[in-house]
Amino acid sequence: MEVGAQREATQPMLVVQEETPPVVGVRAKDTEHETEAAAVELVVTQSEVLAPEGRMDYDKLVDLFGCQRIDAALVHRIARLTSRPPHRFLRRGVFFAHRDFNSVLDLHEAG
Repeated sequence: MEVGAQREATQPMLVVQEETPPVVGVRAKDTEHETEAAAVELVVTQSEVLAPEGRMDYDKLVDLFGCQRIDAALVHRIARLTSRPPHRFLRRGVFFAHRDFNSVLDLHEAG
């Protein structure tokens, strides 16, 4: 057996899945005249986001994932607790929701 053939046989195989299952899918009420593709209101997967008419409803996303909005009071609390300006994504609203971040800040306050 050649050395090159032995290396090829021992190299691990990489398998890539083409399709990923939806993380969130909200379907409108099905009627007899709607197709399944038209019934999808909002689909969020690892690789794509499909929204009706190309408009993302961030409030619906927050509700679906059980999140809370990051408001100015929370950003101010982060600045007060860390004694630093909050990250620019927090200040600019790029990060717009959180889950259980208040408990993290409560624990930080408690010491």
